[in-house]
Amino acid sequence: MMHTLGAGRAIFSPAGYVIHALGLGEYVDPTTASTTAFLDIATRTWSHEVCAAVGVDPERHLPTIAQGEVGTYKGIPIILAPGDAATTALGIGHEHVYMGTTGWYARITKDVTEHRPEKHTLALGKDEFLTIAAVQQAGAARDEALRLFPVDGPLPREKSGVVAIPAFSGGRFPRRVDRPGATFVGVTAQTTPAHLHKAILEGVCLALSFDIDSGAEATHAPLPVVGGCTRSREWMQILSDVTGRTVHVLPDFDAGTVGALRFAGVDVPTPQATEEFTPRHSYAEEKERFARFLSLM
Repeated sequence: MMHTLGAGRAIFSPAGYVIHALGLGEYVDPTTASTTAFLDIATRTWSHEVCAAVGVDPERHLPTIAQGEVGTYKGIPIILAPGDAATTALGIGHEHVYMGTTGWYARITKDVTEHRPEKHTLALGKDEFLTIAAVQQAGAARDEALRLFPVDGPLPREKSGVVAIPAFSGGRFPRRVDRPGATFVGVTAQTTPAHLHKAILEGVCLALSFDIDSGAEATHAPLPVVGGCTRSREWMQILSDVTGRTVHVLPDFDAGTVGALRFAGVDVPTPQATEEFTPRHSYAEEKERFARFLSLM
């Protein structure tokens, strides 16, 4: 994303480049700035300590941190919205789960009590943060389940009885796993390939649940979910069971564009949920076992 303008000056996003090309200066929004490692997220200014360590003069080399209207071009207001992760969150609501090839849980909050290396914390607006807990695999783990344990028909309605840590390509959250390799615990003579297939889907949801539980702040509001994996009704039921939350599946829509328009003051509604799933089983015991086994990896 970074583009050098000459004389060592850089910008960090396509939006920043467009603004520069329009002759309005060099800008970067706080959310995108959060991903550069130069930002002091507490003050939302460039870190003098980091800049000094790498020989960067923020006044000469880095763009101005700003968002909102940065100027006009031929009478048209030019508005710099937050980065794509933030506009996606703004387009959906204060929290959501994305489940595609990868997966994450994102929420907007005014209070970040701790900065964890397993999570992304980005600046959003003047006094808000966007936190993202990303797992290495979601749909990719399902691909492995289909390859290893192909299922002809529906998955078992009951819990799998197996705790799976689906770190086929390593893991990010709730604990970083650098060495690839999935783990299955609790396999018995009664375990079938369908149970192992379901255990992988449960494992993805269990990993996400460690932030959903803390991030929900005791709310019982429905949990919005987007992404290609929402087409699996069985998986959405598992997500509802594991998190103990009602899951609302949202239709395909460009959440980032909706969020950018909202940021610009345009009233664009979030689409209504197409399906709803409510909890049927408790996974409290499986979550405890998942955490215990993950700590050994």
